This record gives sequence, C-alpha cells and structure tokens, in this order.
Amino acid sequence: MSLNSIGDALKAKSREISPAISEVGIFKHLIRERVHPLDLVRELLSNAGAQQVEATRIEISYTQDKDGHIFEISDNGCGMNYTGDAGMPGRLDKFMGLGLSGIIGLQSDEFSWKGLIFERIESSDAYLAFRRLPELEKVEKQGEVLAEEKRAIERPEQTWVVLEKGGGQPTVLLREPQNESEVNALIWKLEALGALPFETFRTLAYVGAFKGPDLLVHFQEDKSSEPFRATIVEVENNFYNYKTHGHTPSQYPKVVCWDIPASGRKAKINKTQKPYKFTQSTDEYQVHVFALKYMDGIKVMSREDLQKKGISI
Repeated sequence: MSLNSIGDALKAKSREISPAISEVGIFKHLIRERVHPLDLVRELLSNAGAQQVEATRIEISYTQDKDGHIFEISDNGCGMNYTGDAGMPGRLDKFMGLGLSGIIGLQSDEFSWKGLIFERIESSDAYLAFRRLPELEKVEKQGEVLAEEKRAIERPEQTWVVLEKGGGQPTVLLREPQNESEVNALIWKLEALGALPFETFRTLAYVGAFKGPDLLVHFQEDKSSEPFRATIVEVENNFYNYKTHGHTPSQYPKVVCWDIPASGRKAKINKTQKPYKFTQSTDEYQVHVFALKYMDGIKVMSREDLQKKGISI
C-alpha cells in the first residue's frame, strides 16, 4: 500500500472544548509582570489610546495620599465592553483572550495588552527622565541619611563601646549599638579578640533575619556546661520580650543582645549569678539572654572620656 499523504494513515479526532479562564488570575498576572510601577500607568494610557476606543480626549490626574501615588486616567471612548459571547466578543472578552484573539482571525485592537502604543513615548527623553525620578529621589534621600550619620558620629555626646581589660590601653570597638547589625559587628569583634566570656563561641554562619535565625555557632557557655554544635543564636539590640519578635523559644533558646532596658519591658527577666546573663521562663522553655553591655571589660565612654585617656576618635 502506498501512502500519498499523512491523512491516508492518520485520522484526526477532535471535540469542542471551552478552556477555563480565571479573570482574577489574569489580572493578577498582568500586575505581577510589571517591572516598574509606572508600567501600570503605561498600560492605562495604552488602552485609552487604542484606535478601537475612538477616544478624542484623554485626561490624566495625579494625587498623593497616605495610601501612596494615585493616577487616574479617563477617556471619552467606547470603553471595555464584555459580552460573554464567543461569537460576538467585546473588547474585554478579547482582552482576556490570547493576544486579543488576533491570532485566531478575530479583529483585534491596534495595540495589545503589552502596551505597544507606548514604544515611541517610552523612548523619549521626557519619559525616561520621568521614570528616573524615583531613583533620583532615592539617591537624594540616601545622601541625606549618610550626611546625618556622619554628623551624628562626630557629635560630642556620641558614646563608644570600649574593651578595657588588664589595665592596658582601652580598645575602642564601635559606637554604642543603635541596631541589630551593629550588635553583630560588636559580637564578631569581641570574638576575634577572644573577649567573649564563653568557653567556646565560634561563628559558623550569619543566616540573617529574613530566613529565621541570625547566627549559627559552636557554643559552650563554660567548661562544665554542655557543648552545642551549630546552635542557633538570636541577636537583638535591646531585649524586651520574645513574643514581640514572633520567635519560638524552643527554636531560639539563646539570645545575645546589647542591653536589657528596664523601661518598656513587658516580660519578667530573671538575673543570674553572672552579671551579663539573664533568663526568661516561658510555659515550655527557658530562654538564656546574654547582654554584651554587662560583660567583663566592656565599658561605654564618651568622646571626652576617651580623650582623657589619650584616645582620639
């Protein structure tokens, strides 16, 4: 038997189907794919300026309130009608179809939902300058932050964390911590100097707050205590209460902080025989809190105090 065409050997079987469409899912996808907030404004302008809309006037208004930046775009065109009829689809039916359904032979809008009307506009100097405004504002604000940090560090009232042991010359470690990152820096400096009051404290990794624990360390409090390998240590600037951080004591049983302020504390903190160690008891677990500020040799000095010791900052 000779075969003249593939149709001689194959018979096609088909049936009509109606693919499921989630309108909410489509719009969520459109929003997620925007790489820049102004792309949503671009999308609105694209829709309003399409030839099929037949708009002769487009109005744009801009306001700003506590919810953020608000753009409103209106036109006097035909709008986005929805028929729900596959035989006579409206503009909104086509919008939610594949490429405005132009690829299947239906008359499609001049510009698809990708916003191609804006190609010429977005390459203009005016538009590019407009898109750079948020970036320029960010740079300017960052410059202001850096300038203020420099002014603060030079103020006479700025206090410093100093390590003073054995009657030797004090070692200035860092300004008095103002955030968790500076507490981490202080921990690592003390660890490198061998000045932490533990039998073993060896940092293995800084995981960071976004992934859960702050530090993974080999830890042994003293020679008579149990050694822990790769144990979790939570780092805080000021320790008030575990609940405010959303941590589970059984997962984060050890905390290293700079201070434990008496004011603003909601949980009961218990002192121990060690001046730098405190405990907080929960229903199921006991949290051990170690405050750097009260460790042996750690002092807080002003710039004037340091100058009296012959140290200039």
